Amino acid sequence: MGPNATAAHAQQLNEDNRQALVLFSIVVIFLVSNVPRIALNIHEVFTIDDFKRDVENGCFTLPFWVLLSGTASQLLMVVNSSINFFIYCLMSQLFREVLFQNIKSYFR
Repeated sequence: MGPNATAAHAQQLNEDNRQALVLFSIVVIFLVSNVPRIALNIHEVFTIDDFKRDVENGCFTLPFWVLLSGTASQLLMVVNSSINFFIYCLMSQLFREVLFQNIKSYFR
């Protein structure tokens, strides 16, 4: 193996590591942003009978922590939906180059 082949192999390993980091980041962000909603759904499954009983007795309110957690989990899911674009921009030079080429061609 010559010096060019070794450099190309090292560059490929570097690119593979970067892609693995991108994938890992996306998965971690997905989990962090969706676990609160999953936890709230599980809580709702186990407390639905209590909620039905409260509604029958004229109580239509939810605990403050449920309202706050629901709002926070919705915000996290919105952030999760939009953050992947920034991860790709930050981590992939090829993605940035193609993006800028498309933007330039659009505004010509």
